Amino acid sequence: MRVALTRHFGANWRYAVNRELKCTKRIRKNRVRCQRIAWANGDLVYWGQGTIWYLRKGWSVEWYYSFRVRRLNEYCAFVLKRPVRKCLKKYVVR
Repeated sequence: MRVALTRHFGANWRYAVNRELKCTKRIRKNRVRCQRIAWANGDLVYWGQGTIWYLRKGWSVEWYYSFRVRRLNEYCAFVLKRPVRKCLKKYVVR
């Protein structure tokens, strides 16, 4: 899942503070659920959950991932006093 988050978010994930990734729930033999994905980068806080799995195609193995992550801009929500829904962004990868 670290590679998937790095591919999607780049340096924002790689150089983030307080990264937390908890992937312990095995759904099937080839599928693992990440219950807790969270990190912070400046005023931006990210959290969510995801799944990673692999499929065998002939002699090769290909891995796939999906996740739902939300981003909250704390400056927007707590300093500018805007509604949280206006300071929230959702990332969905399937």
